[in-house]
Amino acid sequence: MPRSLPAAALAAAVLFAACTSPPAPLPPLALGASFDVRHEGRVGPLAPLTREAADATSALAQMQQPVVATAGEAAGASAGTASVRVWLVELPVDDPTARALAAGGNAAPGQLLQTRGALVAPAALAERIDAWGHRAHIVSSPFLVTKLDQRASLRISQQRAAVSSLRVQAKAGAVTVDPHVDTYEHGTHIDVRVRREDDGAVAAIAWSMVDMNEPRTVAAIDRGAFGSLEVPIALQQTTTAETKLPAHGAFLLGPVPTTNLRFVQALAVEIDAR
Repeated sequence: MPRSLPAAALAAAVLFAACTSPPAPLPPLALGASFDVRHEGRVGPLAPLTREAADATSALAQMQQPVVATAGEAAGASAGTASVRVWLVELPVDDPTARALAAGGNAAPGQLLQTRGALVAPAALAERIDAWGHRAHIVSSPFLVTKLDQRASLRISQQRAAVSSLRVQAKAGAVTVDPHVDTYEHGTHIDVRVRREDDGAVAAIAWSMVDMNEPRTVAAIDRGAFGSLEVPIALQQTTTAETKLPAHGAFLLGPVPTTNLRFVQALAVEIDAR
């Protein structure tokens, strides 16, 4: 019996490693015709929201907005509508699909990734989204119904506060510090416009992303005892594209960098304008 203990322990260790090791990478998603996109980005201090904008986008203001229509009502209101489903996906930088999408599928290991676009079959995309749900981070998956040839917008964002200035006053030997707090917004904003053309559709999309780091302290009074100034630093980037696709079609945009160098993001879009 004692001689079987090492073998049992080894088997348990192998089983534990198999359960805890990451799953094998998925093969590259089968991509269709690729198309060029325009990508612009910069890293720098993030401008604060104006007081009016912060108030207008607050949770309370959104709750007080009248309900315009449900997706079913919008679809039934007119035959000239399109449904748009979007998935914002975070992938490891060496993900095979991210590398296949970059530079038309010709990106070599270690090569800088180029943001591109490519058509993909809706059924294949649905299967991959399901698989990515177990292996990647689906940041968001919003859905909307829009009238054809009209601009529609999606915003997935967060707000946070930071001390942007300090007013220091000294009276009768006492020092008072009055901090000014600004509101900063970060997240994703998507504009899309769909129109029919021949037996298919044309989609124009603008994908903007603000990826904010923790606000950095740039100045402090008495080592922070009386307050400190914070500057939010953000990676700000916009990707725009226009492509023709079937009346029920899908495409991928990406990869784009994030503030975490080990990951990139991709945008998957399914459009039904039948």
